[in-house]
This record gives sequence, structure tokens and C-alpha cells, in this order.
Amino acid sequence: MKVKRIAVKVLSVILALTMLVSGVSVMAASADKFTIKNPYANIDWDNINQYKTALHTHTNASDGDITLRQSLERHYETGFDIVATTDHGTVNYSWSDFEGQKFIGKALKLFGRTDFALDYLGNEGEFANGTAYKMETRKGDDYLVMDDGREMLRIPYGIENNAVSINAHVNSWFADFHNNLPSDYATAIEGVEKAGGLSVINHPGEYTNARYELFQEDAYNLNNPAYRYYFNKFYGFIDQYDSCLGIDINSKGDDRTRYERKLWDLMLTKAAESGKTVYAIASSDAHQLDKIDTGCTYILAKEKTSAAAKAALKNGEFFAASTCICKII
Repeated sequence: MKVKRIAVKVLSVILALTMLVSGVSVMAASADKFTIKNPYANIDWDNINQYKTALHTHTNASDGDITLRQSLERHYETGFDIVATTDHGTVNYSWSDFEGQKFIGKALKLFGRTDFALDYLGNEGEFANGTAYKMETRKGDDYLVMDDGREMLRIPYGIENNAVSINAHVNSWFADFHNNLPSDYATAIEGVEKAGGLSVINHPGEYTNARYELFQEDAYNLNNPAYRYYFNKFYGFIDQYDSCLGIDINSKGDDRTRYERKLWDLMLTKAAESGKTVYAIASSDAHQLDKIDTGCTYILAKEKTSAAAKAALKNGEFFAASTCICKII
């Protein structure tokens, strides 16, 4: 089997392989109890493309320190093929123009933003690094095309829901939907499913406070009633709603998400009892330029379209990667 080489400067860990190893060890322990579903079973590795994808990014449309133009320029410089702009409470409808956008006014005002502060790209222009670009729409998809021939696909309707909540955040894509109720996972996840989109639970450790544990054995210890409650809560959403892919296992710096991989492992073990699986993404959750490319998700697809990206995510035909995995004590 020939696998296309991935050209990444500092790609230190492939998370999918780490979890695959742990899954195999579970199978070895109880082969009669668990079933492992292989999401790559139908992948033709000789004829598949691996698209470097950003599924969680921010700009000054919400609480980011960078403009959309700055964000996209850095994503281009770091080799991204597909980008979702997912500002808090703000559905992304376009990279080219603010006109006609349905930004959630209350969310913008919450962060002191106005449309005049948002730096859209127009139909063509030039980045600060001198790269010329133009926006193209083909078969309903938007592409940012650079003068060197490279292009980035915009994932439609990106948003981080629950803007006024305390950490209860849900990213979604492919559906014109938003929810900004405080600390309400269920409404967002259910709404995305009804609207035909996909979602993921963002950095759950900020909600559970697992990020503050000093030792791995204490984080998500299911003998602890609080962690057992959180586990059942999150797993219940993923089990109930097929459109909820799973959880974010690397986001921004790894200090806040280092235990999410343990949570994912526990979820995989639970799902294997019924032959299901739980997917996980990695992202930069970038609010600043220097955080872009700390994590990404590689989508496996034959073509760079939003339909192909959606199908790959729904089928688990992708893998997560990070440049900032911390050692777990």
C-alpha cells in the first residue's frame, strides 16, 4: 500500500495512530467483547488526496486578535488546503464581502466589533506578503486562488455556537444554523443535526475542569462521580446524534487539551461495545497568528469540494495531527 507523503515542517505526532494502537490493545484484552470499526476501509490510498484542513479558527469578527485577511494569509503560508472560519456566534457566509452577511449583531457588539473593523478580501487583491489572490465560486463552493496556482476551499457556514456560554462550545459546519444560549450543548447539537450539518464538541476539558488535573490518572477517572457524569453527558450526545462527530482532542496550546485524548480513548472503548466509533479532530482554535498550524485535521478525499469534505468527516475518513503534544505525566 502506497501512502502519499505529507509535507509538514514540524509534524510531531499523528494522533490517529496513537489511538489506533490503544484500540488494538483493548481488542487484545477482550477480543470477544469489542468490535473495532475501520473508517479507512474504503480508502484507495493510491488515488486519494490528503487535504490539510483548519476546522476551528477565529478572527476579529468575534474575540480573535487577527483579521480575516491575516488569518487566511497565514493559513496559506502554512500550507492549508481547506479552512473553516468559526467565529463565536457568527455564521461564516463569505470571505469576500461583508455585504449580505447575517452576522449575529449581539455577538459582535459583545466583543465591541462593527462591520467596519472586519477586513474582507473582496473579489481579488494582494496579501501583505505580496501574494496576489482572487476569489472564485465553482459549483457553489468558494475558493481563494493564489497566483502560484494554490487554492483554499472555504467550508460553508462555519461557526462556534453558544457564544455567551461558559466553555460549552460546539463547532458546526455545512448548515445555516446558530445557537447562542448559555451552557447549552443539546440545543446546538440537535439544531445542527436538524439543519443537515456536522458538529464537534470543543475542548470539553474546559467545561469539566479536567485541564487542571496534575496527573493523568485523575483526569476523567470514572470512579469520580463528577467525571462519570461528564463522560455520560458527552458520550450521550455523540451516541444520540450521528451528526456530532465527537470531540476536539487538540486545540491551540496542548496545555488545556492534553487529557482530551484520554477522554477519547474512554469513548472509543465504550463505543466499541456496540460496534460504533467516536471521531476526533485537532485544530489550532487560533485567535492569534502564532497559534495557526499548532493543530490540523487531514481530510481524505478525491476532490477538494465541500460535499467531499463533509462526506469524509461524516465517515471518519480523516485524521488529526498536532505540533504541540505535551507529555502526559
